[in-house]
Amino acid sequence: MTTNRQFQIAARPDGLLKESDFNYVETAVPEPGDDQVLVKVLMVAVEPALRGTMVEDKANPANLQIGDVMGALAAGQVVKSNNPDIPEGTMVQGLFGFNDYFVTHPKAFLFSVIPDGVPLEAALYVFDTSGLTAFLGMMQVGKPQPGEHVLVSGAAGAVGSIAVQLAKIAGAKVVGIAGTDEKCRWLTEDLGADGAINYKTDDVATQIDALLPGGIDIYFDNVGGEILDAAIGQLRLGSRVALCGRISEYSNTGPAYEPVNSANLVNNCRHMERLALFENADKFPAWKEAMSAWIAEGTLQYRVDMLDGFKNLPKGLIRLFTGENTGKQLIRIG
Repeated sequence: MTTNRQFQIAARPDGLLKESDFNYVETAVPEPGDDQVLVKVLMVAVEPALRGTMVEDKANPANLQIGDVMGALAAGQVVKSNNPDIPEGTMVQGLFGFNDYFVTHPKAFLFSVIPDGVPLEAALYVFDTSGLTAFLGMMQVGKPQPGEHVLVSGAAGAVGSIAVQLAKIAGAKVVGIAGTDEKCRWLTEDLGADGAINYKTDDVATQIDALLPGGIDIYFDNVGGEILDAAIGQLRLGSRVALCGRISEYSNTGPAYEPVNSANLVNNCRHMERLALFENADKFPAWKEAMSAWIAEGTLQYRVDMLDGFKNLPKGLIRLFTGENTGKQLIRIG
C-alpha cells in the first residue's frame, strides 16, 4: 500500500472522448486526517454526465480542471480510519474518482455505507444515481398508470433499462429505443418491454406510431436530438416528459439540434421536467424502500457491463458514447 494510481484530466474533450484526454500517474497513498477515512477503491461506475465535468464552464467553477483526478462514483473498503463511526473493513461508496485510494469524510457529498449483503454492483447501480434517476423520472415525473403508453430512449443503458421495468411494474405499455438488435431483444425478451426500436436501422417516428398507436403518454428521454424530436411529435393530450440526458449531443461540436415538433409540447404536454436529483432528497427513502422490495421480489432486474483493470477506466467511460455497453458500465479495479 505505497502507490496510488490515478487518471487525471489531460485535455478538454473535443468531440468524442479519447484515451489521450486522460493522463495516468502514480502518487503516494494519502493519509487520512482527523475524522477521515482512507478507502481502497474496488469498483468504479461511469456515466455519460461525467463528460460534462471535464469541459470548461466558467458558470460552474466546480467543473474539473486540467490535472485534476477524474471524478466518478465508486465503491470500496475502508483500510484506515480516524473516525470511530466508520471502522476499518467497512464497505462504502462515494465520489472517489479514478483512484486506487481516496481520503474522505463520512459527511462528504454522496458518501454512504453499503449495507451488509448488498453487492457492489447493486450499490453502484440500483442504489446509486442510475437507479435514483430512473425512479424519479418514471415514478415521480411520469407517474405511469395501467394501460398508458410509455416510450424510453437509451433503454438498454443503466438508467433506461430500469425506467422500462418501472413502467411495466406500473402496468403500462412500454416501448424502448436502443442501438442494436441484441439490445432490443434484451428489452423485449428479458425486461418485458412490449416493443423495441433500433434507432440505427428503423425509422423511429414510423415505429413509434406502429408500436404505440394513438400517441405517447410518457416519454423518458436519455438522448435528446432527433429522437427527442420524434417523440415530441407523437405526444398526446395530458402527456408527461422526463428529461434525463442528451447523450446524442454531448460530443457535438456544431450547432445544437433544433427540434421541429416543439409546438406539440404546448398543445399536448401536461408536464415536462428536467431531473434534478439532489433537489428531491425528500424522495430518497421512498426510492430505496421501493427498489429494495422489487429486487427482493425478483421483479426488478439489473445488468452490468463489467470491465476489469485500472487501465480500463478511461475506456469504460468512452464506451458509453460509442454504444458498446449494455446496462450499467462498471470497472473493477480491486
